[in-house]
Amino acid sequence: MNEDLFRVYGRCFPDYPASKELFAEFLEDARVIRAYDGSNVIGFSVVHKNIIKLLCADGEYGGKGRGSGLLKQSEEYIKSRGHTKIVLGGAINEIFQGVPEDYGAVGFFERRGYRAERTSVNMSLPLETFGAPRTYVPPKPDGVAFRFAEKSERGALITAVKDANKDWLGIFSESKEPVMVAVSNGEIAGFQIVSADGARFLYNDCAIGCVGVVHKARKRGIGLSMVAEGAAYLKKRGRKSVELLYTELEGWYGKLGFKTVSRQWMEEKRL
Repeated sequence: MNEDLFRVYGRCFPDYPASKELFAEFLEDARVIRAYDGSNVIGFSVVHKNIIKLLCADGEYGGKGRGSGLLKQSEEYIKSRGHTKIVLGGAINEIFQGVPEDYGAVGFFERRGYRAERTSVNMSLPLETFGAPRTYVPPKPDGVAFRFAEKSERGALITAVKDANKDWLGIFSESKEPVMVAVSNGEIAGFQIVSADGARFLYNDCAIGCVGVVHKARKRGIGLSMVAEGAAYLKKRGRKSVELLYTELEGWYGKLGFKTVSRQWMEEKRL
């Protein structure tokens, strides 16, 4: 049945191509609510705790209230579990962090009582032009070295993540992707996940994510220089395009040449 869901996902979100492996992982530990036309799955929602992680209604069958019906069933299920708030999209390691702006779905949810206080963007960096003449590459801060973290530094890395952004602790505790660190005075001052193969969407072939700098090391240019170091590393590995997901620092990453490719509205609703 996952094949049917994956087919519907591809029809609903052709601009967000994902692998079957990622999609199967996305469905784990979630409740899937399906809409049918006869025996054919034509829409579905994916619910986990108080989060509607994804809602798809095949446009070929539009105008029949499939999306509204799936949303209502999802809301009723969440309410039956004792939750008082519904979040659309979910955590930063999901397919979508919010509602994709480029499919006209924002109005659909707003008409049903959802409100968005902020947006996040997906960005992409073409590596062919990165580091070319007249492009901006920040200088390395004095006394800072960039390298990949070693296994023996696991505890120090988690301590740095907790200081910079404790919401990422789960990601760094579970992720097996390489982590580049910035080291200053023998301590981890910054970190980022640098994956030569870990892009979520198939129009990119590598990814950088969860870029953080500990509080006492901020305002030294470490963060942007570290991202540039990661991009240079991926370019040397022969990669073509870097994926950067779910950030609000559009202008900051834009200095290096990252371009916004899509936006998500971070919507939620009180029950």
